[in-house]
Amino acid sequence: MGGDAEVHKFMRMYLLPGVAHPSQGRAYAAGGRNDAVPLPKLPGNANQKPTREQDQFFSALTDWVEKGVAPEEIMLVSRDNTVSYPACIYPLMTTWNGSGPATQPSSFGCR
Repeated sequence: MGGDAEVHKFMRMYLLPGVAHPSQGRAYAAGGRNDAVPLPKLPGNANQKPTREQDQFFSALTDWVEKGVAPEEIMLVSRDNTVSYPACIYPLMTTWNGSGPATQPSSFGCR
């Protein structure tokens, strides 16, 4: 198919570390340990879907389809803005750099 560059013209995949099942109430795990940061409590139904404006992946897809702006690294942010980290295009993976708070994007990189 021409390698990653050719495939990325029409498809992007993002693997998120530690997210396996978001309904577990955890945002992610840092360094492969089970020290995940809990997601903020939501009013009402715990399985609420985010609005379009709150869903970073949907916004990136919409910009790609409607504006021709292909997504690169997507910054994921918790609803209360206390946790954020980058989502990287496969084959790169979001990786904790081993130091710094696991709630800040500066503590992560795409490797």
